[in-house]
Amino acid sequence: MIRMAHAVLGHEAFRRGLVEYMKKHKYSNTVTTDLWTAWAQASDKPVKEIMPSWTEQMGFPLIEVKSFTIAGSSAKFSLRQSWFLASGEDHGETRTWKTPLFFGTLKEQSQRPAVMIEEATKDFEVPLSSDVNSEFVLINLGAQTPIRVLYNSEMQSRLAKAVRSGNLSVVDRATLVMDGYALAKAGKLGTDELMRLISGYAGERDYIVWDALSQVLLGLQRLLMGGAPQEVYNRYVLFAKEFAWKSWEASKLGWESSPSDGHTDGLLRGLLMKVVSRFDPNAAFLEEARRRFARYTEDPLANSTDLPDEYRVPVFQAVLRDGGRSERDQLMAAYRKLTTNIDQKQVFQSIGFTGLELKKESLTWAVSGEVKIQDFFYIMASVSASSKAGLDMMWQYLQSNFDHIHGMVKNASPSIMDAVITHSTAGYCSSEKAAEIEKFFEVHTLPLNKRTISQVLEDIRTNAKFLERTLSTDAVKAAFWDGLMTEVASFVPPVRT
Repeated sequence: MIRMAHAVLGHEAFRRGLVEYMKKHKYSNTVTTDLWTAWAQASDKPVKEIMPSWTEQMGFPLIEVKSFTIAGSSAKFSLRQSWFLASGEDHGETRTWKTPLFFGTLKEQSQRPAVMIEEATKDFEVPLSSDVNSEFVLINLGAQTPIRVLYNSEMQSRLAKAVRSGNLSVVDRATLVMDGYALAKAGKLGTDELMRLISGYAGERDYIVWDALSQVLLGLQRLLMGGAPQEVYNRYVLFAKEFAWKSWEASKLGWESSPSDGHTDGLLRGLLMKVVSRFDPNAAFLEEARRRFARYTEDPLANSTDLPDEYRVPVFQAVLRDGGRSERDQLMAAYRKLTTNIDQKQVFQSIGFTGLELKKESLTWAVSGEVKIQDFFYIMASVSASSKAGLDMMWQYLQSNFDHIHGMVKNASPSIMDAVITHSTAGYCSSEKAAEIEKFFEVHTLPLNKRTISQVLEDIRTNAKFLERTLSTDAVKAAFWDGLMTEVASFVPPVRT
């Protein structure tokens, strides 16, 4: 909200008002409105009218496009604001904000003065360039206002084209992704529509945008793994694999850091490694991963640079998933040579990405007493995240060994049992499984973990609705995924803004 105020006021007025506020109140206490007054005096803008609607009521708005037309050299559209809830439930309450909006178009992407929507609905008009086919209207340029924006199909299509053409900034590309994902989970946008938008990001090379993309790709993987038909899940994995690989190739980061790397280059390398390794990496990737894995496990202290921290866990997971007992034994031998908890955690986070028999052995190891109480649940998380079979095994293991596990942690912080519960159940997305989990904890009561259990059950039921909606869209059709694969295959790197 402070960032929004800065955008509305402009930097100089924002700074001037803050300086005067500090001077005036440096030896006294203040109330919130004192700051609004200082900014209002410095800018001659209605700060005292805008900010209370954000600080004195719960939540933030959804801005929904109700109509959109292009007439001559301008775009006309109608917007409606309402209270956004991540669950998508109907709250039955009318709520509005004094919402500053910053519009962007192909013609104008610099910071314009804010326009306000205070009522439930309002009409707007913005000028466009003569290149009508490439024009678009972005409602929240620069993500200056904490809102979610739901575009209609024409505006969404135009923005997707702008992404592919490289006509949107890093922040705006990332915001489109995060808004789309939040709206899909809330039932406001079809998962198929979200995926059509995502496909236009093939070859994306910016870390900030990929941070958003990875949340979508890995989140949908978890959702579909938890309850989608196998054919739908397989097609999704194939798409995600090709999509991530396009960016890996386009980034040209390779496996080795270089003196010219910026801070985000290392972050992007690690993030792309994580996504590529999760979605069935190709033979060339696996060959290099196995070579580095072998070097590291031979002597993890002397050869740590062969597997830098930024992508050590993804390589461990990829090699273990593709390998067998030999690779698992190599990693365990390396673990026993490690001297820091950070390095040991990397093993815990990877050890579950094996075959079923080895998963069982890892869970037995987790509760054997050899692994510290504050760390053993990382192994459980690894098993449950590795596959649907791993999730089922982890939930069954908790039920069968509940007394032993609870006995291990009953005198420790409740947060440890919270983590055990979450990692044993949170990947599910069916009402039936929620009822099963709820019944189990009604019998095996955990008063100190009641809130976590409630949150897990709520998340499972919310995801069940999300999955049901997803399976009612084109995402169940082979032709839909074929079309997305064609889109990714035709990728040509745009000149990014």
